[in-house]
Amino acid sequence: MEVRKPKPVHSWGDLIGEIGVIVLGVLIALAAEQAVEMVHWNHQLVETRKALREEIDTGAGHAYSHRAIYDCNAKALTKLREELLKSGPVWKAKPTAYEALLFTWDTSAWRTAQASGTLGHMTPAELNGYASAYQFPPLFEAQEAKDQDDAAQLELLAYDVNLGDGMRGRMLEAVNRAERQNWLLALGTKQFLESAAAVGVTLSDNDKKKIDAQIGAPDTDCSVRAKAE
Repeated sequence: MEVRKPKPVHSWGDLIGEIGVIVLGVLIALAAEQAVEMVHWNHQLVETRKALREEIDTGAGHAYSHRAIYDCNAKALTKLREELLKSGPVWKAKPTAYEALLFTWDTSAWRTAQASGTLGHMTPAELNGYASAYQFPPLFEAQEAKDQDDAAQLELLAYDVNLGDGMRGRMLEAVNRAERQNWLLALGTKQFLESAAAVGVTLSDNDKKKIDAQIGAPDTDCSVRAKAE
């Protein structure tokens, strides 16, 4: 087999030409690599945005439910306080008509985006928009857990209860805490819905009607439906 030796460089012009060819080849290779990487991250961004918005959309439904139930829960707790204060030493069993909602606030898409480095390829404005929405789910989980504890305590009033030995005071304290959680959840979910809208996620009127139908009214005295402003 014949092996061809490279031609010797006879002048500075030839040398510069050879170097130019090498540099051009390197630049072409780098540009191709960057183009492939750009295509990869653009694809990642499309998929990540889709996953984040779907996750936020589910959260928006939960948030709207809290907004929908707020007025009815507030009225139920006000009525319960009045009845506790008027009751004699023995409480006669009656339902509390207070509904503590509990949801799963999934943030797996956000965590995946953080771990993959995809968030670093978003513009600062877009990243801040998603970060604003995702600051709320952990807060809602903690608030709902507290609300569940208070609701469980108030469920004792579904039975005949002796209000002596500080029981009346403990029940009133539970009512106060439930009122605060109800208010905090209504306020926080309103802010979450605003953050969701900022990244293009809003509930349709049809979605809202479905939630209204599912939530209903906690008691016969409350016919208020959603007032998500």
